Amino acid sequence: MPQALPPEVQTKLKEYPFTRPSTQDMPKMPPLDPVARRQSIRTKLRSDMSLSNNDVEFLREHPEEAKWLKDHIETRFGLKFESLANSRDGQA
Repeated sequence: MPQALPPEVQTKLKEYPFTRPSTQDMPKMPPLDPVARRQSIRTKLRSDMSLSNNDVEFLREHPEEAKWLKDHIETRFGLKFESLANSRDGQA
């Protein structure tokens, strides 16, 4: 069971803001170039992470990058890559 902090600690903490900055105030990350995006997708596949809809959309819009991934990724990950692409095609 959490206990209340001593009054001197509570007073000191009031001096510090604990609010998170607005996402509007944060600088936007520039989009990744196609090679960096391809490497990001490759890392996700190797780490057994699921691909986001943006990743799948990127591969659809850049078939040359999808082909590179298919040609350069290990077979066990390639099968996962194809099954993800096929399942996303069925959902669209």
